[in-house]
Amino acid sequence: VTFFTAVQQAIDATRVILDHLAFGRAVSAADAAPIVDAAIEGVVRQRDLMLLSVLGASGSDLLSVQSFGTAIVGAGLALHLGFSARQVKALTYGALLADVGVIRIRHEIRNKSAALTPSERDAVRTHPSLALHLLSRMHRLPAEVPLIVFQHHERPNGTGYPVGIQDEKIHTFAGIVAVASAFMALCSPRPWRPAFSPYRAVESLVHACSRGEYRGVVIKALLSSLGIFPVGSWVELSDLRLARVVAANPDGYFRPVVALPGPHAGAVPERLDLADHADLSIARPVKSGRTVPPDPWFGL
Repeated sequence: VTFFTAVQQAIDATRVILDHLAFGRAVSAADAAPIVDAAIEGVVRQRDLMLLSVLGASGSDLLSVQSFGTAIVGAGLALHLGFSARQVKALTYGALLADVGVIRIRHEIRNKSAALTPSERDAVRTHPSLALHLLSRMHRLPAEVPLIVFQHHERPNGTGYPVGIQDEKIHTFAGIVAVASAFMALCSPRPWRPAFSPYRAVESLVHACSRGEYRGVVIKALLSSLGIFPVGSWVELSDLRLARVVAANPDGYFRPVVALPGPHAGAVPERLDLADHADLSIARPVKSGRTVPPDPWFGL
């Protein structure tokens, strides 16, 4: 089984869990355990490749892709912040199940391409509460999971939902999953907008943090683990060449490992660690609309 196949299998298994919950079938934490273990093990073994695999995942079930992707990003943040093995696992369960309540939102609202009406926005904001009801059917979940799921849309400045609590009233794990979930949501296409590039998603989260919507320590951990230019971002180098970020450099936010297209289609990409090339730097992120190689696995 290839690495990419294993990621797709985990996404498919996530969909089975969500479907079972949606139809009222019995589900236990043990059913989700292989998915949680796959997320944590993948991040430990090859975080950058794991993230690229999720961002390039195919299929129409965006909720399953986003749920597993949130588990990957959440596990990476928990590991980066030095949590214990038990804490990492509990947080990853919560990240995987964070948006399970969305399956109870009407399809015409979830898939609407126009702006939501006030009543439709209110309906969407019920999904954390709906999730608690669904999770009551899952036995042996870590104790923190219901709180993570219920609070991951709360914000330190009080602008979140469903309650509008602030600061220390938000569980530490929920504050971390909030960032992981938001990153994956931004990187996922929606009926009303295309997916953000990983760079633009991080930029958006940094700006939101300045408004008090996320905890600074979590955003700093995100930058340390993903970099300013996260894996999957297309950039223009200082010599005007186009490149794709394929690995982060934890010691240098601005100097990741990149892959450059070859002189012709099918050529093996050239890999450069910008930390070893003082004469090169990233000039700017590539703007949407510029032609880039379509292969989601380019540079791997």
